[in-house]
Amino acid sequence: MDKIRRIKPTVLLLVMCFSCSSWVDLMGIWVELPIMVHLLPEGWNLPSYVMASMQLAIITPIIYALVNKFFPGDIQRREIVMIYIIMGVGITSLTMLVFFWKSTVNFAGADRSLASLILIFSLSMVDTTSCIVYLPYMSRFKEEYIPAYIAGEEASGLITGMVGFIQGSGGEAICNNATVERYNETTGQNYTEHTIEIGHREPRFSVEVFFVIVILVMLISMASFTFLNFTSYAKSEKVGKFGFMKEKEMVELNGNAQDFPPLINEENEDEPKKNDMLAEYVEPVMPRNKLLVLGGLQMWNALFIFGVYPSVLSYSCLPYSPLTYTMVMRLICVVNPAAAILSMFIQAKNPRTLILIVASSSVVASYHIVLASLSPDPPLEHYTIGAVIAVFTAVAPEAFCAYCRACVTIVLRSEGGHRALLVGGACLQIGVFIGGLIGFLIVSVFELFVQEMPCSEG
Repeated sequence: MDKIRRIKPTVLLLVMCFSCSSWVDLMGIWVELPIMVHLLPEGWNLPSYVMASMQLAIITPIIYALVNKFFPGDIQRREIVMIYIIMGVGITSLTMLVFFWKSTVNFAGADRSLASLILIFSLSMVDTTSCIVYLPYMSRFKEEYIPAYIAGEEASGLITGMVGFIQGSGGEAICNNATVERYNETTGQNYTEHTIEIGHREPRFSVEVFFVIVILVMLISMASFTFLNFTSYAKSEKVGKFGFMKEKEMVELNGNAQDFPPLINEENEDEPKKNDMLAEYVEPVMPRNKLLVLGGLQMWNALFIFGVYPSVLSYSCLPYSPLTYTMVMRLICVVNPAAAILSMFIQAKNPRTLILIVASSSVVASYHIVLASLSPDPPLEHYTIGAVIAVFTAVAPEAFCAYCRACVTIVLRSEGGHRALLVGGACLQIGVFIGGLIGFLIVSVFELFVQEMPCSEG
C-alpha cells in the first residue's frame, strides 16, 4: 500500500535553518577573504592558510569516528551532544574574531595574523566534524527532508554571499601621490621626496559587523535544532525508533491518540492496523561497488573543487582586479545553494551522469590553475572580457559540483541510509584534506605563484 509522503513546511524550514550552521561560519570567512587578503600580512597566501587550517582540523572528525567505533555507547545521544558542541564552539570563535581578527604577532621572523588563524582553525574543527555528525543525524528524518537539509547547508553560502554583496568591495589598495621632507646628512640640507602612500578602500560596513551577523545566524540555527530534537511536532517527521511514539505516550501528550498524524491513506479499506505504523524502520543497504563509486566521486569533488581550487583563486582573479576576486568569492556562495535547490526538482541519479558532471567541471576549473601560474600577468589582464571569463570559469564549476554533491547525498540517503551518509561525509573530508594540503604546498611552501605588489605601477 502506498504511503502518503507528507512533509511539514515548518519542519522543512527548521531543517534548513539547522543545517545552515554546518558551514556558515567558515563560509563567512571565505566571503570576507577579498577584504582580509589586503589587510592581513599573509596577503594572497591567506586562502591557502585557511585551507591548511581545515586540513589540520581533520583530526577532529577522525577522533570522533574512532570513539564511535571503539566506544559505541549511545551514538544517537552522542550526536545530539556533539551538535551542541559544534554550534557552541562556532559561536564562541566568531565572537573572538570580532575583536581579534586584525591582531598580528611576529612569528618565525615575520608578522603573522596568528589569532585569526587559530580561530579559523577552531571553526574548521567543528565544521569538518559536522559532516559526519549532521548527516547521520538527518537519517532519523524522512528522506524527503534531505534536499531541504542540503539546501540549508548551501544557504549558509547564500546568506553570507548576499550580506557580502551588501557590504561591497573593500580593502583594496588606494594609491595616493605624496611628498615627504627628508634630511640629507651628507649635505646637511633638507630635500623633498615624491612617494606613494597606500591606503585601503572601506566597505559599506566592517568585517566586525559581518561576523556579528553570522553569529546571529548561528543562534537561530541552534534554536531550530532544539525545536527539531525536543518537540513532538518535529518527531512526527522522523522514521523508525526515532519517530512515532507509542499510543500510551501519544495519549499523555495529546490527550487523544487519534490526533496523531497518520502515515497511510485512511480511505483505503485494506488499511493495516495502527500497530503496523509502529513497525521497525528497516534501513536500506547500498551495494558496495556503488558506494565506492559515489564515495570516490565525493572525494574527488572535494579534493579539486573544494580543496586545491580555493587556494589558487586569489592568484588567478586578483591580477584582473580586486572586484573580480570579490565577485567570484561571493557569487560562488550564492550559486551553490541555487544548485542544491535545483537537485530537489531535477535529480541526476545515474553514477555515469554524475561522473561526467564532475569531470567536465574539473576541466573548466583547471583554467584557473593556468591563470594562477601566469600571475601577476594573466592573459587579457587589461580587458573586461578577461575578467568576465575569469568570473564565469570560476563560478560555473563550483555550481555544477555543488549540484552533483547534493545529488550524490540524496542517493546515499535513499539507497544506503545512515551508513552510506557516514561514508559520504568521510570521503568529503578526506578529499578536502588532500586537496587543501596540495593547495597549501604549491601556494605557500613552494611559492609557485607570484603576488602583485600594491601600487607597483605607480
